[in-house]
Amino acid sequence: MCVCEESRFEGAACERKSCPDACNGRGRCQNMRYFASLKDPGEGNVFTYESNWDANIMYGCNCDDGVFGPDCSLRYCPHGDDPLTDLVIHNPSNAESCLADGLMMPNDRSELQVNEQQQIECKADSGYLVLSFRNKHTERIP
Repeated sequence: MCVCEESRFEGAACERKSCPDACNGRGRCQNMRYFASLKDPGEGNVFTYESNWDANIMYGCNCDDGVFGPDCSLRYCPHGDDPLTDLVIHNPSNAESCLADGLMMPNDRSELQVNEQQQIECKADSGYLVLSFRNKHTERIP
C-alpha cells in the first residue's frame, strides 16, 4: 500500500497530482485534458491533449466565478467606476477638448477621476471584522 505525499498526490499508487486543499470548496478539480480543451483556437494552434502522459494525471482547480488562485482561496475585489465621480465635463466653449460623443475633456487634469485603493487598519483585542460592498460580504476576518 502506498502512502501519498500529503495533499499533493492521490490514487492507489499516488499517481495523480491532487488539487491544493480540494479547491477550498470554491471550484472543481479538473485534469489537464479538460484545461487543454479550453484553448481559444483564435490564439494559435490547438493540439489534442488526450493521450499525453499527464492528460489524466495532472490536476488543477477550475475556480468558481469571483475567486482565483491555485487553490481558489483568493477573491476578486469588486471593481468599476464610481458613479459619483466625473471623467468628462461639458464645456462647449473649448472645441479643442471635444470628444466624438460630444462630451468634453476637462482642461485641468486634476478634474479627471483617479482610481483609488482603500487601506484599513483595525486595532482590537477580540471579535472579527466583515467588509461589505455592493451587497457582497467578506468572510469573518479575525
